[in-house]
Amino acid sequence: MTLPVPQTSPKDKNSFAFASVARRWPAIITNVIDAVYQSNALDKSATADKLDDGKFIIQCLSKLRHEMGRDQPLSPIDDQAAANVNIYNDELKHLETIGDNTWFTAPWLFAECYMYTRIRSYFSNSKYYQQYDPFKKQKDDTFRSSKVSVYQLAKAQQQLVKGITKPTEVDESVEIMFMEMLQMCLWGNATDLSLLVDLDYGDVQKLQAVGKKALEESFKKIIKNDIPTLWNYLSSKRGGRIDFVLDNAGYELYTDFILADYIVNCTPFADEIVFHPKTIPWFVSDVLPKDAPELIDQLINASDFFQERNDDVVELGQRWKKLFDQGIFKMSVLPTYQLGAQSNADFWCTPYSYPQMTEKAPQLVQELKQSNLVIFKGDLNYRKLTSDGIWDPTTSFQEALGPLSGQFPLLSLRTNKADVIVGLDKDVVEKMEKEYPDYRISGKFAVVSFDK
Repeated sequence: MTLPVPQTSPKDKNSFAFASVARRWPAIITNVIDAVYQSNALDKSATADKLDDGKFIIQCLSKLRHEMGRDQPLSPIDDQAAANVNIYNDELKHLETIGDNTWFTAPWLFAECYMYTRIRSYFSNSKYYQQYDPFKKQKDDTFRSSKVSVYQLAKAQQQLVKGITKPTEVDESVEIMFMEMLQMCLWGNATDLSLLVDLDYGDVQKLQAVGKKALEESFKKIIKNDIPTLWNYLSSKRGGRIDFVLDNAGYELYTDFILADYIVNCTPFADEIVFHPKTIPWFVSDVLPKDAPELIDQLINASDFFQERNDDVVELGQRWKKLFDQGIFKMSVLPTYQLGAQSNADFWCTPYSYPQMTEKAPQLVQELKQSNLVIFKGDLNYRKLTSDGIWDPTTSFQEALGPLSGQFPLLSLRTNKADVIVGLDKDVVEKMEKEYPDYRISGKFAVVSFDK
């Protein structure tokens, strides 16, 4: 697929892409080195063979960081067991022919995906670290630090769901609550749901009065907002399923489950939720198949994980476990999945943009066509939906989606943390560039983009 615009590249030294290659990526590699070092140091029963295994991984990571800092060519990935290695190595050959095969010349999206795949190859080729997630501790520590928000949301969610009968029709209270839930999932911020705490779901008048005002205020930060259009589409749906293409583990996955729980219990829009994780440790904090049941165990065992018991949190975890046991919640890849094994989810860890899905993963397209709505979470999924192109900000979301547009109903929930952005009105662009010049990368603004 040929893009009508170039892709974001670190060749532009004023871009977030350049800053990532120069500073952010070396720091990520350093953190992986520290994780392996700590794993070796803390394993008092480790054999000399295992310690040497860890040391060799550290050497490989140090070499990678050295190559990056000196803008050396991206070398072929050596991992015979991995599903996508040939895709990367073939693209490297193409980039070499056009002279864009070094760290500061390769397309940003490709190079970032390549980096995580190459990091994974060191563990895949090891003897003792094949199933090791070097980002696991960071995921858990971040989730643990969100305890106050976790507990607040658990209280609100339990009040919403306990004793409710799943509605067959919708009214304005369902609409307001659904929009509030979407924003909670977008921002990952418990304060977005503050109006729910101690609120009787049946108190429609209070919900409408408080909810409308809160929505109007929070909508101001969403500079492309297709939530009303989404509502017009989704409000007529009954039964079926909704899919989540997941982003971050920990607290964000927790808010994804909150939204999914609300959908299956408090709306008629779906009876089943399918979650799509990644298949290798990816972009530091992306969800792996085993992260979902581990998060639920952390809730059920809140006294140990959070060092403070909370009945709402425990009951929430128990209820979500039951939803998985009943098949109402499903992971597209089983939690028993072994990292690196071939699966039906390999496409998510390729360097391909999502408009290429129709050509590169037609079976996945057919699977997603079974869904009432596919929700793409986070910044990376947005970059891939839009091919990480240097689009004019007023370009329509549909044009950026290319051949993916119209294939299945999709929603992108994205806080702005990268240069690419589309779908904005001209007056919005002018205001943002004048008053908030970092609006594309600050994380303070968001876009909610819908295509059916």
